[in-house]
Amino acid sequence: MQTTVYDARSLPTVLSDWRSLGGRAQASVLPAGMLDGPLDADGVFIVGAWVADRLMGLWPLRVRRRGPLRIAMRAGRELQTYDGALLDPEADPAATAAALWSEVERRCPADVLLLRALPDASPLRRLPTIAAVAETSEETWWLQTDALSSPEAVIARLSKSRRKSSRRNRRGLEASGEVVFSRLRESSARVAAIRSALSLKAAWLDEQQLHSFAVHAPWFQRALTAAAAEPAMLEQLEVFTLSVGGEPVAFEVGFRDRSTYRSFVGAFSPAWSAHGVGAELTAQVLQWCVSAGIARCDLLPPSSDFKAGWCDHSAPVWSARLALSVWGRAALPLTEVPRRLKPLYLRLPTPTRDRLNRVLRGIG
Repeated sequence: MQTTVYDARSLPTVLSDWRSLGGRAQASVLPAGMLDGPLDADGVFIVGAWVADRLMGLWPLRVRRRGPLRIAMRAGRELQTYDGALLDPEADPAATAAALWSEVERRCPADVLLLRALPDASPLRRLPTIAAVAETSEETWWLQTDALSSPEAVIARLSKSRRKSSRRNRRGLEASGEVVFSRLRESSARVAAIRSALSLKAAWLDEQQLHSFAVHAPWFQRALTAAAAEPAMLEQLEVFTLSVGGEPVAFEVGFRDRSTYRSFVGAFSPAWSAHGVGAELTAQVLQWCVSAGIARCDLLPPSSDFKAGWCDHSAPVWSARLALSVWGRAALPLTEVPRRLKPLYLRLPTPTRDRLNRVLRGIG
């Protein structure tokens, strides 16, 4: 097995093989199209593993300077749901992961590799060097949708109380007008729905006195809407709306690959919160996954009782910080600072947090 490193200049030479690999693989960590327009390629460091002329594995990273450190992280930034590598289904997972890690460890121009969300099933997590420092950071819930006999089984498998609540909410919505779940395919409609979803999400976060570096950052909306407008992303980035009486009241944005749908952003109008539009939208998305023949629907971290109630499986999600240079080994504790400061941030008085949030948005 041979390995090749790609940077921003050489990225175009691997995009075609990356797309082919994405079509063969069971799960895609990052669609090739995301770095071919919606996201810039500045600082990308991508390792490919080859057998003859077949790309068997690919690990996309991005190196950015954070203060005194050069940090390697997922190439898709916050638009990438999980860390890790894309593997050919015929590849030897352990050998391919080891080859990719060896090249990252040897040639990546970073001081620290930061893995925030490594799936439990990732062969990278089982490599001795990564396994030694990995720790559980989150939990994700998912539903095995290809095990359900029909879309109606999504509701039928719920607990009795949740079935009654779901049907009661549905009747309440129908009393206000026709309820329509739509999968958006036209570019301008997809872009408009994403803007509405992010605006509602940001307003909800503000109301909860929370801050999301992604949702509140201007680049995030620009990149996500650009991806929605890309023809190459039409089958990989799904956008849904739930309308009542002709009024869009809830929105869902998610990533899809060969086997999995990942629920990325969900939002609904607060005026309809008492009517259970969030639950109705989740039910409709899960039912669509069954109809579309998707194997599973991952509701993504963070875990919640709401997500657990819809799902039949859960799995830990791992994080790891690995030094890639002498300076990285010395400064590795600095990468823990943001996580350790979060509890302090949550204890700040509301006016102070509001001022800090405005500063953070300006930085974003």
